[in-house]
Amino acid sequence: MPIIRYLCRRNDPITGGGRVLEGIGIEKFNHRGMDPTAEGMKGWCNVCKSVGVIRCVEPRPDDYAPNNIYGYRLALNGDHLICKCPKPQKLMHTTDGYQLIISDEYVAKLNKATSAISSSVGSGFGLATAALVFNDKYVIIDQDGLPLANTEYALSVDGGEPEYGVTDASGQTHLLDSVAEKHHIDIYLEG
Repeated sequence: MPIIRYLCRRNDPITGGGRVLEGIGIEKFNHRGMDPTAEGMKGWCNVCKSVGVIRCVEPRPDDYAPNNIYGYRLALNGDHLICKCPKPQKLMHTTDGYQLIISDEYVAKLNKATSAISSSVGSGFGLATAALVFNDKYVIIDQDGLPLANTEYALSVDGGEPEYGVTDASGQTHLLDSVAEKHHIDIYLEG
């Protein structure tokens, strides 16, 4: 049976009594008079009494439009709030007007990939499967652990020529080459 996930917006509830604090701005995207929230935006956790950062989680096919609205990955119900709690709190939706229907085929493919990773890691091949688990992007954060959005950076892989870029709305760098071997990454910020 397909999974249905729904768009989350500013002021939507978060498990534990929290709420979403930020949206991308009504002028960018308006859904029934409210602005949607996105990965990297802030939410209040009422359990640990702290501000956390929204992280998008599977299942959500990469080719789905909400993964790139003005450079934002729109948040859906079930996405996580990364706060001081040992287990992330989850976003909840207040509207069913904007939904993502995730097919059984996608869920089966995701479950198969997860099983393959678990089997490989259990067999001692964790390094070889790292490319399946990680996307070779880095999130640049400040001293409070919050992502640095739209920040210029330079990075060097194994002491090679620097690569330059600007972090996205979630504080992520550009995608590095995906290889299943260990590398030393140096990241430089201005200032």
